[in-house]
Amino acid sequence: MTHHDKVQRLIGELGAQGLSQYEAAPRMFRWLWSLGIELPPPVFMSFWLLVLFAGAVFGVGMFVLVFAIIRGNEAALGLALGRSTRSLSHVSTSFVVALNTILGVLFGLLMAFHFRRQAKRFKLSDWRNYGESV
Repeated sequence: MTHHDKVQRLIGELGAQGLSQYEAAPRMFRWLWSLGIELPPPVFMSFWLLVLFAGAVFGVGMFVLVFAIIRGNEAALGLALGRSTRSLSHVSTSFVVALNTILGVLFGLLMAFHFRRQAKRFKLSDWRNYGESV
């Protein structure tokens, strides 16, 4: 069974049990799969791999967003917000990195707890063996 077949089967089976297709196979994973990266769905990932993956994606994404807001075109942002953002320009890059690292770890932990709870709820075990027994 191919990776794509297993994912489609998982979406169907978990959907029949009440889990949204976007929770069984989130958009980020679908995008990675379309690029040929065959990661297991998050409900099959280990706790620490989920912490690392979700935390890194969130932390890097938030860093880019926050850094763009702080260091980016502050005049345009000020117009959009209706106030001056000059007070943000003193924030150091190391502070932004530290903040987003902490937030990334916390987000990763929350996502790991959530997806591991879903895996227990639906009695899922190992991705390598998923769908092999009919």
